[in-house]
Amino acid sequence: MVIASASYNGSPPDNAARFCEWLRTADPDTLSLAGVRYTVFGCGSTEWANTYQAVPTLLDQRLAARGGRRVHPRGEADARGDADAAYREWHSGLWADLASALEKVQLLSLSAICLAGIGVLLSRRREAGRPRRRMLALLIDSFVLGLLMIAALFIAGALDALHLDGLDQVAKMPGGWTLPRFAYESEAWNGWGCRLRGIPSSYAFGGTTVQKPGKFIRDHVFSSTTMDPQLGTIAIVEKLFELDPSLKFADVIAKVDDTAPIVPAPHPIIGNSNIVWVQTSLNKLRIAGTPLAVDGNCGRGTRAAVRAFQQTHHLIVDGLPGPLTVRALTNALAVAGFF
Repeated sequence: MVIASASYNGSPPDNAARFCEWLRTADPDTLSLAGVRYTVFGCGSTEWANTYQAVPTLLDQRLAARGGRRVHPRGEADARGDADAAYREWHSGLWADLASALEKVQLLSLSAICLAGIGVLLSRRREAGRPRRRMLALLIDSFVLGLLMIAALFIAGALDALHLDGLDQVAKMPGGWTLPRFAYESEAWNGWGCRLRGIPSSYAFGGTTVQKPGKFIRDHVFSSTTMDPQLGTIAIVEKLFELDPSLKFADVIAKVDDTAPIVPAPHPIIGNSNIVWVQTSLNKLRIAGTPLAVDGNCGRGTRAAVRAFQQTHHLIVDGLPGPLTVRALTNALAVAGFF
């Protein structure tokens, strides 16, 4: 089992939450992972020092504690450094360790498919030539087949992520994908922390003339003077439209007058809700997905916990802590005896 995972404020990605919870809470007397061979590669950034590699480390330690056998050292990619080099170093000995651990008989499905591809190619190749040249051609073909399989796995993972966030449903909604909707979903994915501080989200507008200083520089620490150096989604998609006009949304990218500071309007549902209070309240009530980092950013983890609360209190489940959700939280805290 090869696991690649990141962390978000110390919490697992959405599609790993149930697996991590299972590892945390399963009875060690009844759960045995003896015979499970695994390795973990973690993605993160030391910019978020307190939770750096939190989930990959948890997975690695809990799998080992439950009897799993680590067959290749855990790898770490730091986005503030050379993440590609870290991955290449980790990957360089991966297949040899996997082959050794599996006694060179059982291979991961990807390798098995590649070897099957070699067998098919061997049975079909009849061209003349020196054996070394034929073998080189076979190796190239199998390598290309492996790359295609890896690409298919990455695409499948991306589609899963789109589905988990509900983004695969946007095209079916009234209006479908437009640039404003794209900007909204980009900002929502990263959290409303910047908007709640009255500045455009650098996740969406980084690298454009709309961008203003302000970003989270460490775990739960926001700097109003730091300019995020990364390109935002709007700049990226505008370049994609330039390279391939067929990708364009139906609406045109509007050019704005940025000579005066652009202050984003309050979120139409969240408004001026105190997100720190919302996060603290959800933690007190021990809602699914908590404990949350109390940082004032209504990000994916906070919205997931809000959705869980809304569902159990028969509210509209949208993950947005608006007035009705805030009122329900206040009532729930009173019932629980917190005031």
